[in-house]
Amino acid sequence: MSGYLIKDTTKEERIALIRSWQEPDDCVEGSGIDLFDMYDAYIKGEKEISQINAEFQASYVKSEESMERPEEEYSSTSGEIMKLKQMLDDGILTEDEFAAAKKRVLGL
Repeated sequence: MSGYLIKDTTKEERIALIRSWQEPDDCVEGSGIDLFDMYDAYIKGEKEISQINAEFQASYVKSEESMERPEEEYSSTSGEIMKLKQMLDDGILTEDEFAAAKKRVLGL
């Protein structure tokens, strides 16, 4: 596979890519998010990964802004950034998405 864009992949390659990201318990770190559900539009060739990630990030930020959580519920800043970096390295996030999420974590 020469890239992750729909035009550069077959449906089988897109399925294999999502499968390679899947956790053993079939969701992302116990979040309840099934990657096959989340990236269904990518698998079908309807939306690029970056579009899906941007939509998810926008909904996540919006829902997080509307919630007030006690300080002790937040993960450590460095831990959050390390998770984001891993997602960047795995191709789940683009450089721009990583930078925006990092700024959000740092409160910038």
